[in-house]
Amino acid sequence: MWMMNEDAMYGLVNKSGDVSRGNFYAKNMKEKIQTILQSDIMQAQTIEEFKGKIVETQLEGSQTDQERYFSVNFSNLNYGQNSDNVKDTIEFRLANGTLDSSEIKKTILLYAKLLEKSKEYGILDYKISKNMQLSQAEKEMLASRDKMREEQDERSRIKQFIKIMFSDEEMQKEYIERYERNCIPAATKNINPTDIIELAKRGKTGKFESLSSKIKSFAGKLKAWISREKDR
Repeated sequence: MWMMNEDAMYGLVNKSGDVSRGNFYAKNMKEKIQTILQSDIMQAQTIEEFKGKIVETQLEGSQTDQERYFSVNFSNLNYGQNSDNVKDTIEFRLANGTLDSSEIKKTILLYAKLLEKSKEYGILDYKISKNMQLSQAEKEMLASRDKMREEQDERSRIKQFIKIMFSDEEMQKEYIERYERNCIPAATKNINPTDIIELAKRGKTGKFESLSSKIKSFAGKLKAWISREKDR
C-alpha cells in the first residue's frame, strides 16, 4: 500500500494548499521496500533479525550524514548490534513543519490509520496463505484493496486509498482536498535543480533556444495546474 501511494503521501500529510518541502530530506523509500520484500526477510528467526534486514537495506548505498533521509526512516530500529544508541522507532519524515495543532492531528491520524490498515491487511494475507476462512467483512476489505490496485488513474486510486483509510465521508473529503491541492504534476519530481538554475541564467540573456524537453514539459503541466487552482 505504501509503495503504490508514496508519491501522493507527500501531499496528503500536509495542510491543504501547502507545497511539500520536497524529498531531499525524505527520499522515496518504495524501491528499498520492494528490495526488502523480495529478500529472504520472511525467513528471519527473530524479530531482531527481521528488523536488522530492514535497517541494513535502508542504509545500503546511503551517505553516513544522509542515511535517515527517507520518507520512512527505519534506521532507529533496535536490532541488537545498535541497541545502545537507538530509540527503536519508525520515523515518518514527509510532512512540512507546522505549529497548527489541528493539521498536526490530521497528519498523525493518517499515519495511524495507515499502520492500522497495514496490520489488518497483513493478517488477512497471512490467513489467505494458510487457506483460512474469511468473514464477509474481511472479503469486503480485500475487494477494496483490489479495487485500489486495479485503478490506472492516479486520482481514482488515491481516492480509493483514502476510502480504505477513513470510513467517515467528511474525513475523506479533507484528505482528498489535500491531495488535489498539494500534489504538483508528476513532471516536477524528475526536475534537476541545476536545470532550473540554467533556465534562470538563460532568461537573463534571452537565450531559450536550447531548453530541454523536460523543462518544457514541466512548464506546461505546471501552468495547467495553476490554471485549475485559479478556477477553484
